[in-house]
Amino acid sequence: MIFYSDKSEKFTADIEVDGTSISNTKVRMVLELNDNKNRLYYGTINKNGKVEVKIPALNDLTESTGKAILEIIADSTYFTPWESEFEIKSSKTVKIKEAKFELENEVKVKLIEEKQNIVQQTSKTKSEFKENISEKSKTLVKSLLELYSKEDIKSRIKIKSMLEDKEFNTTTISWAKTVFEDHQTKKQKYVAIT
Repeated sequence: MIFYSDKSEKFTADIEVDGTSISNTKVRMVLELNDNKNRLYYGTINKNGKVEVKIPALNDLTESTGKAILEIIADSTYFTPWESEFEIKSSKTVKIKEAKFELENEVKVKLIEEKQNIVQQTSKTKSEFKENISEKSKTLVKSLLELYSKEDIKSRIKIKSMLEDKEFNTTTISWAKTVFEDHQTKKQKYVAIT
């Protein structure tokens, strides 16, 4: 027999009582647990001999075992017409099919020991500059990029944060349009304002 730790149950049986009235008969279910603790649940008997014992959810007795005994007391006489071994289980189970741990938002940091030559990297990207820019503009851009590349990381971050949402005057925008293919990107904004 199985009782559940997470739902209540009703035990039913039909009995016959001879020699006394059913109205003078009492019924109870004893759960003798293997850890020497007992539970006692009183039931009812109707006039036709139908026994009902309600067993509540046994949530404090998970994974226990023992013996269930039906006790009938008729006119002070004690009977045990039924008994059964039992175990207590949960009616619901959850099993893990597969488990693994993964790092979320893993950050990889790469340290660069040598200063990057930004002027060379920028000049290699053909699409950033217009093809026919003046020597004066080329020299200006190269010198600004060289100055910027010599700054330490903190200074570069500070310069970038100051320029992030900076509005430019029409002269700067016109000059940027003559030098860069896309004068709206942040990289060109930094160069144009520096």
